[in-house]
Amino acid sequence: MPVLLVFDTSGERLSAGLVTDHGRWLHEGPGGARASAGLVPALGQLVAEAGCTFRDLDAVGFGQGPGAFTGLRTACAVAQGLAEAVGRPVLPLDTLEAVALDAWRRAGAAQPARVWAVQDARMDEIYAGAYEVEAGGRSRPIQVPDLWTADSLSAVWSAPPASQASARWPMLIGGTAVAVCGERLRCATARFDPDAWPSPDALLDLALQRHAAGAARPAAAARPAYVRDRVALTTAEREARAAAQGPAR
Repeated sequence: MPVLLVFDTSGERLSAGLVTDHGRWLHEGPGGARASAGLVPALGQLVAEAGCTFRDLDAVGFGQGPGAFTGLRTACAVAQGLAEAVGRPVLPLDTLEAVALDAWRRAGAAQPARVWAVQDARMDEIYAGAYEVEAGGRSRPIQVPDLWTADSLSAVWSAPPASQASARWPMLIGGTAVAVCGERLRCATARFDPDAWPSPDALLDLALQRHAAGAARPAAAARPAYVRDRVALTTAEREARAAAQGPAR
């Protein structure tokens, strides 16, 4: 069993975990602007609780996104700095794939599923990606992370799945966009989970898969996975959107 330290600061909650031969140590805390101050102490606490040191790590896994720009930069910088300091590689982890694994876990982790991870991207957009999760928890992407609208996702979900092998599998849809978008996200055959997130257990499951697949990279190669290069609408764009939506009721 490799010794892996993982964390994600892409959203409003900080997620971190450590796995060794002796078990798992998990941490959850506030994300957003507070993640940059709380992340390093949280990692130190995990290592201390596990009775090891940072030099015992085999790799440092981090949620590379998509997600909030500041959070992605925080996770990338901490992973790179820590990995370089102890001479270990990094494991870039798809944040949406971790959300998908968490949704699958929360659904019972008993059977294969097609899982769409949908995270609120603000500006009335959604970070979304799709994954096939096998009965043992092994996952693979079938739709890479991208920016979507609620209507475009609903249209895709109404079409037959691209993979005939997974056509019979149940479909799960999980992530923060479920609550934010509400009934605008429509799929009559899917189970929705607004509480799915890149949890510590899901991150560790994904990191173990990626480490076994040889996905570790030199620390210098750590990069955030930006899906969007803009973080806000211009004033003109906000006014145009408000005009198109009509007066508030």
